[in-house]
Amino acid sequence: MTMTDDPPPNPALLPAGLRDLLPPEAETEAGAVEALMAVFAGQYPFQPAVLKKLEKSELDQIRVNWSTGYEDYNVHRVNLFMQQAPCLRQ
Repeated sequence: MTMTDDPPPNPALLPAGLRDLLPPEAETEAGAVEALMAVFAGQYPFQPAVLKKLEKSELDQIRVNWSTGYEDYNVHRVNLFMQQAPCLRQ
């Protein structure tokens, strides 16, 4: 198994028709990748001006600042903030 910047999709989340096209070891490999992953959750308040900007633009990358530096991450749902803006305003 090779590691890339983007983890492979979890076969359990794919539609049934696509799942049938995957090799038999795909589910095992996805489980191995998930075991190596870490998830960080946080809550970040947005200023109204920032939210307005996110509502009009697709976001394709996010930068996380750590105490030792920063890392850039690709965003796969580039229109998430555009879709969720009304909810985030509440």
